[in-house]
Amino acid sequence: MRRICTQADLTLQDTIEITQNLRAAHSLCEEGTFDCLREDHLKLPLSNEQEVTALTSISEVQNANRLAGGQSLVFANSGITLIYGYNGSGKTGYARIIKQVCRTRDEQRGVLANVFVDATFPPASASISYKTDEEEFSTVWIDGLEAPKALNRISVFDSSTAPLYADKQNRIEFLPAGLDVLPRLGKLCESLSEDLEEEIAELEKFVTGPLPKVRSKKFLTQLEDLQCTSTGPLPSASSLEAEFCWTALDDPLLLELENKIQALSAPDKVLAQIARFKATFEILKSKVENLLLLLSREGVEAFSQLIEEARETRKAAEIASEGRFSEDPLKDAPLSEWMEKSLSKCRVV
Repeated sequence: MRRICTQADLTLQDTIEITQNLRAAHSLCEEGTFDCLREDHLKLPLSNEQEVTALTSISEVQNANRLAGGQSLVFANSGITLIYGYNGSGKTGYARIIKQVCRTRDEQRGVLANVFVDATFPPASASISYKTDEEEFSTVWIDGLEAPKALNRISVFDSSTAPLYADKQNRIEFLPAGLDVLPRLGKLCESLSEDLEEEIAELEKFVTGPLPKVRSKKFLTQLEDLQCTSTGPLPSASSLEAEFCWTALDDPLLLELENKIQALSAPDKVLAQIARFKATFEILKSKVENLLLLLSREGVEAFSQLIEEARETRKAAEIASEGRFSEDPLKDAPLSEWMEKSLSKCRVV
């Protein structure tokens, strides 16, 4: 809240520090150094709203940028004072002095001296004249020291300290100080929430499964402390390491666990072997069933019928072939004589 109320914009370093403090609030890291919001940060106006304070002049400026000494910037008692000047004439220098003296939301940087001169200068100073109602006052402002509280009634706006907004008539106006605190706070919370959700999503990639069931009382106690519903402080990383770091005493327990795992895997091996035996027996069963089908009554009858049909076919072939070779000159010749004649014909050819 201090940064939102006193700065026009939040820097990357501001976001880093805010995130660190947010983590520290949940005991996720060490708490960083930060400055809480105080009344002097807000520069609230005085409670008596009937009094009106107005600047009347700034004079006797010393060591403020390159502003020339011995001159005065006078403001009108009523209405608007318009100040015109070329670039480098000192308009911004006077504006910086006014932002230090009056009420503004800025980072309150100190007013530098002439940066073009290589020398050490005392803090910037100026004579500030103002009036409350009709009473005249004058004070010497020195950079780094608190100005009179009556000047907190005067608010300073420029493009770096007052955000712009468009009203219903689409006119660009300056948003009064304080009215944008909650919108900016909400926007910051949304941005931090998105960053944390992205980080959580990355961490969830490494924690994809549930935690194993462990009966250790020490583990269960630490696990309860890590729950979001726990009201106590989160255990530190050093305490977790001291409780659960690996030692030589854990080696026998690991060996015992490995043996148990191997024993648990033995039934799987036996089951795979039985499955192979079953497949072999299924093949033998199929072959035996085929043999039994052939040796059954129906199979024997079918096989006998095939034999009978083969015999009848052979007998019919013999009958058909009788008489076809009755006039063959070689039918009565001995086999050896017939072979010799056939060979002699082959030689002639």
